[in-house]
Amino acid sequence: SSSKGNGHVSTKAQMGSLERISFLCASMRGKYTPVENDQTDEQLAVLLRSHPELGSRFQFRRLSAGVYELNGKTLRLTWQEETRRLYVYDGPLLQPLTDYLTGTKGSETWAEPTPSSSALSYIP
Repeated sequence: SSSKGNGHVSTKAQMGSLERISFLCASMRGKYTPVENDQTDEQLAVLLRSHPELGSRFQFRRLSAGVYELNGKTLRLTWQEETRRLYVYDGPLLQPLTDYLTGTKGSETWAEPTPSSSALSYIP
């Protein structure tokens, strides 16, 4: 048994540290390891493997099913079987993930209210 102040770290803290180290090492190698039986996560891994330039520029961390941290920002991802694409929800924005990451315009859709109906759009 360990007492306070003797320099021992709890097992829970050690596991948290090991998980962070594992994540950082995988990120530095550009490798993303998906959670098994999570189709969105598995498709994200496929995307990052097939586009290594994206994997080197963007660091994804799965927070929970469909919820990710991307370079410090929390986003929702979803796999749409009918289009065979990953989509990102960033607030009211819905866009194919590859377009979102590359800054490609024209594929965005917006939840109500749309940005153009904002009161700010009426200011000259």
